[in-house]
Amino acid sequence: MLSKFAALLLVAALVAAGGAWYLADDSGSPAPLAGSTPPPDDGEPGDDEPADEEPPQNWTLTGRLRPGASLGGYCTLNFLFVYPDGKLAIGTAGHCNDVNDTVSNPDVGEFGVVVYSVYDPGQAVDFALIDIYESQYAEGNPQVRRWGGPTAVADAADTAAGEVVDVYGYAVGAGASEATRPRQGILVYDDEKEFHTDIPAWWGDSGGPVVMDGDRTGLGVVSRIDGGDGTTLTGTTVGWILQNLHDDGFPVELITAEAL
Repeated sequence: MLSKFAALLLVAALVAAGGAWYLADDSGSPAPLAGSTPPPDDGEPGDDEPADEEPPQNWTLTGRLRPGASLGGYCTLNFLFVYPDGKLAIGTAGHCNDVNDTVSNPDVGEFGVVVYSVYDPGQAVDFALIDIYESQYAEGNPQVRRWGGPTAVADAADTAAGEVVDVYGYAVGAGASEATRPRQGILVYDDEKEFHTDIPAWWGDSGGPVVMDGDRTGLGVVSRIDGGDGTTLTGTTVGWILQNLHDDGFPVELITAEAL
């Protein structure tokens, strides 16, 4: 027990220091003594409550690496994604590339490396994720060519057969002209994993972005053609892509953009 003299010295030191008296409670955190005034809550998180930070915006709306851009002349790029630390990535179809492939675009040259690639029609997964080189971040652009968006991830609960859908891709033949790269069709069916449309599509469209025409939400990516006439385009939904990426250790999120 403190002597009376020592206790008086302690009180004087606390008063001289400016004010509030604190002792550690059972958790080790300071607790105010009776009669003291706790410090005001400034609304800022404490040391044990880190603030949630948005990833830095490393992209622009003028970049050429965007949904609908060409991937090496053999496939099409889809949506732009961001990691929690701000690193950028972009997608294509899983059957277009293997992990560790370096990839290029006719406008910007080599721009990234494939870090994830899955082609499993049985599980409705056909997607590859490309980490963009930091030196090419200024070329990253989330807005789908011609259509704009994706304004959000499309939800099967909010879509219906018969709605108009939009695609942009570099199909053999159609991809040779800007007039025929953007195409429209009708949504035939979709669920949380896969969608079917009657959009005319062919080789080269693979990986391309598909958005709902009404609100430009991101429906999915071009995977394959069911039928020899090129009029039954099937793809993986954006929601299913994100779930698989997260399950496999890639915590990316879709970057949205306004409709055009």
